[in-house]
Amino acid sequence: MVTALVDDLISVSKIQEAAKKAGIDVRILRPKDADFEDDFYIVDYMHPYGISAARMIKDAKPQARITGFYPHVRFYIKDEVEAIGCSAHTNAEFFAKLKDIIKQGK
Repeated sequence: MVTALVDDLISVSKIQEAAKKAGIDVRILRPKDADFEDDFYIVDYMHPYGISAARMIKDAKPQARITGFYPHVRFYIKDEVEAIGCSAHTNAEFFAKLKDIIKQGK
């Protein structure tokens, strides 16, 4: 199971389609509604609650795997989320690799 903390409709659609093709269940939650039910999360780090949701999950569940995406012009986001134990990709890189990223949720 993959939990995606994303509320942008285009990103949600791409994530749902990739999960469907990979045969993986995905839950879509708004970042401010993050929970600790799963072990793999995808986060929109540009969402106002994105980074704080990732931090909250890592604090409560250190073994959780969290990856996400951000616009390349906000390069400093990568350092910030990597410091809390998450991975980050630029939007272009993330969506180009989405099929492989989704498969990590198996």
